[in-house]
Amino acid sequence: MAKKNNLPEPTDLKQGLLSNLKITRNGALEIGILAIIILICIVMRILPMQWGPYLNEYDPFFHYRSAEYIAKNGYAAWYTWVDDLSWYPMGRDVASNAYPGIPFSGVFLWQVANTVGIKIDVLTACLYFPVLMAAITCVFAFLLGKDFAGGVGGIFTALLVAINPSYISRTVAGFFDTENIGIFAIATTSLFFIRSIDDKRGIPSRIMYAIIGGLTFGYLSASWGAARYITGLLSVFLIVSILIGKYKTQQLTSFSIINGLGLLIAAIFVPHLGWGYLSSIENLAALSVAIVALIYEFLKTRVDDEKLRIGMLVSFLIIGLAVFILPIFGIGNGIGGKFLRVLDPFESPNALFSSVGEHKLSTWNNFFEDWGVGLALGLLGAYYIIKDLDDKKLYLLLFYLTALYFSATLVRILLIFAIPGSILVSYAIVELLAPFNAGISAPKEVGKRKRSIFAVSKPLSIVFILMLFLSFVIPVLDAQAIANQPGPYASSMIPVLLNGDFPNDWHTALAWLKANTTKDAVIATWWDYGYWIETVANRTTIIDGSTQTPYPIETMGKIMMSPQNSSLPLLKNLGADYILVFNTYNPNTLTEWSFGLNARWEAMTQIAGIPLTKFIGYNTTSSQYYLTSAYWNCTYAKLSYYQNTLITSGTDGVPKIALNDHFKLVYHSKYDFVLIYKIIY
Repeated sequence: MAKKNNLPEPTDLKQGLLSNLKITRNGALEIGILAIIILICIVMRILPMQWGPYLNEYDPFFHYRSAEYIAKNGYAAWYTWVDDLSWYPMGRDVASNAYPGIPFSGVFLWQVANTVGIKIDVLTACLYFPVLMAAITCVFAFLLGKDFAGGVGGIFTALLVAINPSYISRTVAGFFDTENIGIFAIATTSLFFIRSIDDKRGIPSRIMYAIIGGLTFGYLSASWGAARYITGLLSVFLIVSILIGKYKTQQLTSFSIINGLGLLIAAIFVPHLGWGYLSSIENLAALSVAIVALIYEFLKTRVDDEKLRIGMLVSFLIIGLAVFILPIFGIGNGIGGKFLRVLDPFESPNALFSSVGEHKLSTWNNFFEDWGVGLALGLLGAYYIIKDLDDKKLYLLLFYLTALYFSATLVRILLIFAIPGSILVSYAIVELLAPFNAGISAPKEVGKRKRSIFAVSKPLSIVFILMLFLSFVIPVLDAQAIANQPGPYASSMIPVLLNGDFPNDWHTALAWLKANTTKDAVIATWWDYGYWIETVANRTTIIDGSTQTPYPIETMGKIMMSPQNSSLPLLKNLGADYILVFNTYNPNTLTEWSFGLNARWEAMTQIAGIPLTKFIGYNTTSSQYYLTSAYWNCTYAKLSYYQNTLITSGTDGVPKIALNDHFKLVYHSKYDFVLIYKIIY
């Protein structure tokens, strides 16, 4: 008999080719769908550009001005920059209280674009950087979802991240802020960490992923204060892994590489953090967790497992107590400010902290607008994961639960929840669709007999899938509404159409300041508008959003809410030449919206330490509250309502508000929303 050769039979060869072709087709399909999702992500985020190429909110104006400074003077110059337009007369040592990540990235994008022949200015690079980062984040969200729930899960994850309302609100064109990098880096660090602890990969591959994870964590640490979240998440993961018996040596190796490399980058390249950051209490706690894990590594084959776990539990409890006790004795920098509020929502914040909109507590309405039925699906996904828990799924579960908790304590953190929330929802969808998918794809007959298969009918399958997609209508509509509106600066903080267009009062007011005041003029106003004045008008302000010290802000609150004669010496001490008020009251139409200082005066009062009862009275006869004469006589009200001679003081019938001779109105905008006064001492 002739000896058979080792070549495959034609049938085997055909099946092999078809198998490869099938994989190729699946891959191409995933790439095609992902491309459509990225297109959706981009289109939704560039919608605000229809109202003009404007930066969004407040902080992006400072980051853009930082990028402009770097573009003109070089990256190294940022580290020695003292911004003399900010916090007059102190100025601002930028490197000591800002992160370099976002302005450095904007300048880098500008340089790369111009190098490859795309001629853009720094402003354009900063305007579209958030959109670029959101698109890239969708790609990594797809990879994360695919690692947990296959290709379909990856597609759903990318789609949910692309349309998440909270994430959109911080990555629309013009929102050039730290979250652009923050969410990207949290997603990538998580991806590389779970791949670095995957037993199916070789040791060199796992080490490589851990190193890349350390670099992305370093990028996060150089860009956003919320980098502390990853340190805490990895520490909690290591603790829980040990306590429930899911610990592996590679977890400690990856934990050490990622934390060590990330913190080293932060200490070297971020003066705001510096080497002292290594001794912050959360990093000391992470180091302690690593040491305890190392001890566990040594003892796990030498000590009874139950006794060892009890010892580990006691050790971790001691570390937890030390986080709060040691700072009392001067050991480690304690957790404070918004980071403490995130951990403890019952912590009473000060008036200044509470005055910032993004520091408010989240509500169920916030979650429902973001997720709709996804809230229930995410919890279902968590249930499915617990049923088949391994170390990677444990990380995802902890990622989900911690992000859910923190996003409930601070509305700004809702966008961190976008990544784990999307993965868990996608995981649940894949599990739910399995029998329905079988019902759709199963053949009616195999030969003469029907195949026995756990499935449902095709009509029911189609109905279920349609209902599933319809359940996400509310989040999609909310996302579209957020994206399809002008930013605060584009609409001059007044998202109301007047004569068929949004007001441009702030644009013209800042242009007037730049053209009609001297370069050394100092402008007094509330801190919200400081960055706008510094960046657009190129004029010096007394306070802005950097909040270096509360005293000038408290003083500005006293200036606004005190009588003019009392405010004048305070303004003189601060060196103010002009005072600007923004009050969304139109004396021509007698229409008022709560977008300006008329919605902020209570916060100004509380920050200044003045009792609100001084300005708000209660009429027992009519059972109504009214504004007292002290309110109508304070500097804020005098300056804001000067244009309107019909305003009365509620109870004393004063026919108009008059100014003293020290405040001269030199500019009023089209709708009298922005008023600028020259201060005459």
